[in-house]
Amino acid sequence: MADEVLLRERRGRVMLLRLNRPDRLNAMNEELLEALHAGLAEVAADPDADALVVTGSGRAFSAGGDVDTLTRWQGLVSAERRVRFQRAAELAMRLAELPLPVVAAVNGAAAGAGLDLALGADLCLAGRSASFGSGFVAMGLVPDMGGSWLLPRVVGLSRARRLVLGAERIDAETAREWGMVARVVADDELEATALEAATGMAAAAARPAYTEAKRALLDGARSFADALQLGASTQSFLMDTAEHRRRTEQFRARADGRG
Repeated sequence: MADEVLLRERRGRVMLLRLNRPDRLNAMNEELLEALHAGLAEVAADPDADALVVTGSGRAFSAGGDVDTLTRWQGLVSAERRVRFQRAAELAMRLAELPLPVVAAVNGAAAGAGLDLALGADLCLAGRSASFGSGFVAMGLVPDMGGSWLLPRVVGLSRARRLVLGAERIDAETAREWGMVARVVADDELEATALEAATGMAAAAARPAYTEAKRALLDGARSFADALQLGASTQSFLMDTAEHRRRTEQFRARADGRG
């Protein structure tokens, strides 16, 4: 179990997916990305699953893209990189279209793709130690898992600019004030609160109605899909830039204690 990058747990009729790379702050590499694809597919096909909770192991929800993975992708040709970013885009769409309630229980940092993952849930709850940031521009990249489409719709364009362009990082209470988070609770109450919320959401509406309501609230999935396609294309292009590579190396040096 400890070696699995994604833990699957059943709590009554609620499924819980726990990102499980705590030593890397649950940063997303290709293995975790594929595990999330498989996990969401399993939940969608499970007749005994009425809702889903997504959370992280350890002290973070997810720090975003794994820097070692990004470094490897720098060595690929642009077309190969685009395929990989497209796979991440497909995950965001799969989460958006999951035909049951999805609750993100944000424990610790949600940054980059981790922020996008939290934004893609139907309801976001946070522990008091949680923090939220984009971080893409600081790495010489752009949001690629739907954040460029979701974030302005959740917090407004001005605040989205502060997070994405200004690289601001906000705490849980600020995220609640901005509308990103529905409720902030004590860290040790987060998981139970999320499971309770998921159960309540599932009981409040029939599955077909919930599914159609989710589709309607996306306000045109085509434009969301376009944002994901653009993110995949732009990321692939930006990985060829010297600035992205320089910033990636700086990040690696800090992580390794070399800078």
